[in-house]
Amino acid sequence: MPGIEVYTISGAASGYDPTTGMPLEGKLVPVTSSPPAAQLQNALKALGTTNGDPALASLTVDGIIGPNTVKAVNRALATYVGATAAFPTANLDVTRVRQYAGALASLISDRVKKSGGTVPPVVVHHPVKRTPALPSLPVAIPTSMTASVFDNQKWIWWVVGGVGALAVLTAAASAVKTRKAAANG
Repeated sequence: MPGIEVYTISGAASGYDPTTGMPLEGKLVPVTSSPPAAQLQNALKALGTTNGDPALASLTVDGIIGPNTVKAVNRALATYVGATAAFPTANLDVTRVRQYAGALASLISDRVKKSGGTVPPVVVHHPVKRTPALPSLPVAIPTSMTASVFDNQKWIWWVVGGVGALAVLTAAASAVKTRKAAANG
């Protein structure tokens, strides 16, 4: 899924801070793609193509195991693979799918081969990296700070606000001129 950033909690999380929404313990870290996950997604996609299952065939191979991959694994186990000693039920969660991605990829690849299909080489579609947003410029002095902190620096806020207002007015005037020229010309 282009433009999506996926995160997970690294370490034990005992709860969340209500003001920030961040875990109290552990770190929120980006999930990176892994080769076993990409192989699993590729095998699921091949299984869907071989058996004409659009739910599996439309899976994105990005190497990141999320809810769509887990649904596809559980569907494949329930519909095409069946119960095995290692996976007796088709009710796996994200943690187990990540943990056993390599074994699941092998199991599903074998099923694709038994169905007469082939698993093509893995082509990973990485999510598009987003550039960080530009920091927003304040247009007023924060009310939570005391005035003494900004006594010598109030002028900077007026300059920032004035420059921002000039930029908006200039862009608006330019757009009006362009629109009038297009209507007349």
